[in-house]
Amino acid sequence: MTSGSLIFNPASGRGDKTPRARRLVELLREQGASVALKPTRRPGDVTVMARESLAEDAEFLAVLGGDGSIREAGEALLGSAVPLLILPAGTSNVLARSLNIPLDPMKAVRLFSEGRTAAMDGGAANANPFFFMCGAGIDAEVMGALNLPSKKLFGRASFYPAVFKLLATYKFPDLEVHADGERLSGGYALVSNIPHYAGKYILIPDADPFDGFLDCVVFEAKAWISFIRHYRRLRTGTLLNAPGVIRRRVKRVRIEGPASTRYQLDGDAMGNVPVEVEVRPAALRVYAPVP
Repeated sequence: MTSGSLIFNPASGRGDKTPRARRLVELLREQGASVALKPTRRPGDVTVMARESLAEDAEFLAVLGGDGSIREAGEALLGSAVPLLILPAGTSNVLARSLNIPLDPMKAVRLFSEGRTAAMDGGAANANPFFFMCGAGIDAEVMGALNLPSKKLFGRASFYPAVFKLLATYKFPDLEVHADGERLSGGYALVSNIPHYAGKYILIPDADPFDGFLDCVVFEAKAWISFIRHYRRLRTGTLLNAPGVIRRRVKRVRIEGPASTRYQLDGDAMGNVPVEVEVRPAALRVYAPVP
């Protein structure tokens, strides 16, 4: 049998995930896997447990959780040949959507025997690994201001009060972006590895997490009314066609701005700019549907 671990965050999304995790272990065993079940207790546990699994010679790692848990697992698996089985159970599930992984973990678990493994790209921002995106500006402020208990109770609906409250007083920073040496400027910048943004929305339709590049998107506008208009285009997948939105395929990006400007990685608020971003090709092996 193939040996591995299933790490899960009991509190991810809504409700206790323990019964579901146990059922997923049974389904993996039916597919020929011997699985150790490992529940987390605090932030950072996923990375610790993933490293423990590698030390125990695990041949695969499954994670039942949200985008934050996926990033923590990926950090431990960087450069490893051990593949990651993503079992979506979070609020946005951005990476699962971009890889066409079923959002029902009971269906996603079938990828262990019916899917393929492939090495997707990642990135590093000030040496911190990420796999979805790095954003500098308003989305990092939203993530920092978000009330986590309300996120647990109300899911995506909890984002909107934080956004509207920020828009009432937020001053978009003067950002300077160096995209593979080209100088750009705007009020918000995003470096992404995937098509999706904020859950179901598609920001970069042709972004390919397996092509060895990242996509840099700069929003020149610095007014809240422009941000609202951009959001409307995001809902229809046409944002890149909007005036004042610049997109570049890149290997390396530096984002500079006022010292108070924050940046986020994969939905988690991090530090402040400047931030140096670079691609890490073929950084993480994942189970994905057969094309």
